[in-house]
Amino acid sequence: MPDQDRRVEYFATRKPRRVPPPVDAASLLRLAREYLDRFGGPSANLRRVLERHAQRSHRDHGSDAHALSAAVENVIAQMVEAGAVDDQRFAVAKAASLADRGISRRMTVQRLREKGIGANDIDQAVAELHASGGDLAAALNLVKRRRLGYLRPEAERKLRRDKDLAVLLRGGFGFDVAKLALAGEDG
Repeated sequence: MPDQDRRVEYFATRKPRRVPPPVDAASLLRLAREYLDRFGGPSANLRRVLERHAQRSHRDHGSDAHALSAAVENVIAQMVEAGAVDDQRFAVAKAASLADRGISRRMTVQRLREKGIGANDIDQAVAELHASGGDLAAALNLVKRRRLGYLRPEAERKLRRDKDLAVLLRGGFGFDVAKLALAGEDG
């Protein structure tokens, strides 16, 4: 029983939750600039962040939800017009980054969709990625990063072939691409 009394006493003395100040169009613009300076990203992420602030302001202060949602859309339009938010540029950069890490085209498309990038921007980013080597280049990057296939010591290659192949197949690469990547660049 004494432990329970201590627990009740702890929660009774806890500080109340800090309520953030209400937001308006000017503060949403400031929040958008701060967010983009710190994180960057596509318009869908910015919208999510700004809507979260607007909903919190509506909940805590009774701010007009319709006016805040219109202000959120206005701020996003301003950021797009200023060039601070560019979904196409983000998609191309993210796709190139993922390919350098050894992520397949299939998984790249999935991750870009999760970020809220539109289908046209994804198609264009993947087309640019395909022009620079495509899935084989990404698979080779994964093989080099994980030291699979031809990079293993000679004694281990045959023993680990199936497991190395499984790594690439789980990564979204096709069977032929996986076999070529495991054989090496000169393969």
